[in-house]
Amino acid sequence: MLDHAFIAQHTQGFTAFADDLHATRWQDIEQESGLTRESLNQVAAAYAKSRATIVTYGMGITQHNKGTSNVRLIADLLLMRGNVGKPGAGICPLRGHSNVQGNRTVGISEKPSAAFLDSLQRVMGDYAAAASWPRCGKSPGGHDRRRSQSADLPWGQLRRGDAGPRTRLPGDARP
Repeated sequence: MLDHAFIAQHTQGFTAFADDLHATRWQDIEQESGLTRESLNQVAAAYAKSRATIVTYGMGITQHNKGTSNVRLIADLLLMRGNVGKPGAGICPLRGHSNVQGNRTVGISEKPSAAFLDSLQRVMGDYAAAASWPRCGKSPGGHDRRRSQSADLPWGQLRRGDAGPRTRLPGDARP
């Protein structure tokens, strides 16, 4: 499941990190996360099947009393599978100030210009054409944006393990 070549080339201190993980008791992991071992194994199995993963998170992760550790561990999770620096992979914080001002400062728009899309196509190939905002649907890698955008999962249902891809937050009127 790990990308050992990526780890060797792009990370430092992995052996100590792995030793610490192996020394952590499952009971402690369940208590700290509020999730069962079975639930965590289900998430791990889904992650193991992914060839490219993007982790997107909001301000709850960073503003938590362990926010710095949260972000570092998300980055570690991505690095262990080589999910940094390749198409369809990476870390994507969606935060207030940087999300609003930063996007506008660098010229990001929900309606990309033809020149931008052409440049993206040259760099990314067919992946960019399938993933560009003007077109909705399934990308060549298998990611279905319509389905992912409808997967608003309330924490309580995640914790109980009874959430599904069509679970909605109260008041969500999207189709």
